[in-house]
Amino acid sequence: MARNGVSCELSGSDLRLEGWFTQAASGARAGAVVAPPHPLYGGLLTNPVVTAAAEGFAAAGASCMAFNYRGTGASQGSVTDDPGSSVADYTGALDALAERVPGPYLAAGYSFGSRAALAVASADPRVLGAVLVAPPVDMIGAQDFAAFEAGPLLVIVGDRDSYAPLDRLRAALAARPDARLEVIDGADHFFGSGTSAITALVATVVPGWL
Repeated sequence: MARNGVSCELSGSDLRLEGWFTQAASGARAGAVVAPPHPLYGGLLTNPVVTAAAEGFAAAGASCMAFNYRGTGASQGSVTDDPGSSVADYTGALDALAERVPGPYLAAGYSFGSRAALAVASADPRVLGAVLVAPPVDMIGAQDFAAFEAGPLLVIVGDRDSYAPLDRLRAALAARPDARLEVIDGADHFFGSGTSAITALVATVVPGWL
């Protein structure tokens, strides 16, 4: 699958973010944005989990836009973990995706990126559904899950994830009882060899949303 470097321009700002666009099969209309993990701890669009999710979306028939937060990789600006900045960066990537495919659109993110993805999914009417991989429960609570009412929600987590322990995650997801929770056995927050399972889950579940 071809991946092309692109620029994501932020509305109301002169900042440009680095992005990678993965084209799905010819004629595919749907698209997804995948947000990387924490920008202060090496979170980049080249992260194996981000790549695995992007491959899953492409297999599902949705082109994918991955991006680097401001101040990371080749993106302009100063690095920050400010929630408002991550949402603005995510929205810039969604705008860049919308220039390339007509939609519908899906929001996705890994770890820290799940928070930005869920916030955008809850506020932007362009977003049909959301895929969250290893959402940290100290950053995302029941009120955040409940705020996303527009469409389907898939949550993927490892059964050894100390940042998203299953008991706390299930309690938070009670606010969205229709959410689909998929647990990867033997995987921690970083997944290791479990990234192939992420690709397979996204490729299997997402087509039913489109």
